Amino acid sequence: MNILPATAKDARAIAEIHVRAWQHAYSAIFPREALASLSVEKREHLWQQSIAALSPDVLVALADNKAAGFIAFGPLRQENASADQAEIWVINIDPRFWSQGIGTALMLAACQTLTGQGYRSVCLWVLQENSRARRFYEALGMKLHPQSRKEFVYEGTSVSEVLYCWHTDG
Repeated sequence: MNILPATAKDARAIAEIHVRAWQHAYSAIFPREALASLSVEKREHLWQQSIAALSPDVLVALADNKAAGFIAFGPLRQENASADQAEIWVINIDPRFWSQGIGTALMLAACQTLTGQGYRSVCLWVLQENSRARRFYEALGMKLHPQSRKEFVYEGTSVSEVLYCWHTDG
């Protein structure tokens, strides 16, 4: 497996992974029709823009020379965030590659990059009902931030997100 900075040529594969991962991970959370309506083309356009703008940073994991997962990260997107707070904006692994270490490798690569850029904490928002992802973040040593809960609405379905954080100073 290789982890590399994403380039414009990776946008389509990233978009396909993004859609496939949502459709699998959220099948018990969002209505089937909402997940079926996800558009690879729209996601591809968004990822092309993000990669070209270099915001957020995007890494792609390759397994057998094919994209197997990706992670996007940058400054914490929160009002009044300090300059040393970073955020994993999104991480998705193609479901065919779940539980093979790709997510861990991507998280470690992103955290290493962020630490090298001077960030002292890394946080991410996750759907409260996404127990698989929450176990993954906890296994990596991330901690649930107390009283961190916000509502997220997708296609008319309201769910809660919770914040997990990791701090370089323990």
